[in-house]
Amino acid sequence: MDGVIVDTEPLCDLYEIEFLTRLGVNEPGEPPANRHGLNSRAYWAPYKKEYGLKPTVDELIMLWRPGYLAYLDGLTEIPLIPGIKKLLDYLTRTDIKLALCSSANPKRVELILNKVSLKDYFPIIVHGDDVINSKPAPDSYLLAAARLNVPPSECLVIEDAANGIKAAIAAGMSCVAYAGSPHNTDDLSEAHVIIDDFDYFNRSLYILDNPDGIGK
Repeated sequence: MDGVIVDTEPLCDLYEIEFLTRLGVNEPGEPPANRHGLNSRAYWAPYKKEYGLKPTVDELIMLWRPGYLAYLDGLTEIPLIPGIKKLLDYLTRTDIKLALCSSANPKRVELILNKVSLKDYFPIIVHGDDVINSKPAPDSYLLAAARLNVPPSECLVIEDAANGIKAAIAAGMSCVAYAGSPHNTDDLSEAHVIIDDFDYFNRSLYILDNPDGIGK
């Protein structure tokens, strides 16, 4: 969801600075590396170590979630990744089974999908709280495949995080990496295909479906 469907990383970074400042961190520096695609527990554990935060990881999660949800809910707009709505329309129109596999907690997933009016596209949703092992473990993607009733080898994952790519490959799935966000610094090289533009992806799908329409 975050980074593939909605461009929330800059929003998260802004609120994160405010949150850490309230916890007594003076001028928070660069966040810990490889944090993208992790569930809440795996996300906050390195922060606690990096900044010597007094609350436990569970307490940090309890403090973070309601504040970040309220922050997101108060925004007039959450930006979509360019071209993603067109892709979802195409996949739905062609009866491709869709699942959303996010490391975010259930309330955040529901809030964001409702806010951008995309919840109806995903009959299957796997949240970060649904599995014990966070990405890069394959658990969340394997659970999504099971709920879709589709073999993992027949699944295609679209990811923007190195941890998510590792999870998809470990699950035995094909993986397309979206590298179009300028603030994404993850190493996406393990993906089978890397794209910078969903509109290019959409045009490629159109050509596959309409070989006689090329150039028209």
